[in-house]
Amino acid sequence: MAKLKRLVAVCYHLQLLQGNSPFFLSVRDAAKILGTKNLHQANAMLAGLVRDEILIEVEKGTRKRATRFRFKLTESGPASETVSPMPAKATVRTAPDQPKPRAKPGNTPAQRPPTTYELAERKKALQDLIKGCGHENDYDYWSQDEQERYTRLQAELKQVNSLLAGIGE
Repeated sequence: MAKLKRLVAVCYHLQLLQGNSPFFLSVRDAAKILGTKNLHQANAMLAGLVRDEILIEVEKGTRKRATRFRFKLTESGPASETVSPMPAKATVRTAPDQPKPRAKPGNTPAQRPPTTYELAERKKALQDLIKGCGHENDYDYWSQDEQERYTRLQAELKQVNSLLAGIGE
């Protein structure tokens, strides 16, 4: 039961990270989360979550691409508990030829949080930029601009690392 709760929690957090977009989850990754090597058991657990309408299967996976899911977020929780913030429900469009609603001036849409992949790519890029700054032992001999750039890059790298570390919580 605890393993199933962990899988549901991971799916919930993946949905929070993706906002209104579906998230990818392979059977192999689900098996790792469940702490098993039995892919049939992991597949059965995911199918059960879809059957119980906790997850919505958006796109069936292939051998090379994981299945895409949406976590079905409830509108309200038990009266005795506080409900954590959840992303807004995705708008379902019925006709593909409908024009997209235009944003009003000054009314910018909410930005979705970066995906794990985007964070990992940004981390690599920041590490490369920091390496390109020069050796840390020469820091005292850098110009003021070089020192400020290095400090900004280090601060952003620290922020990206903390976001990546918070994903598994």
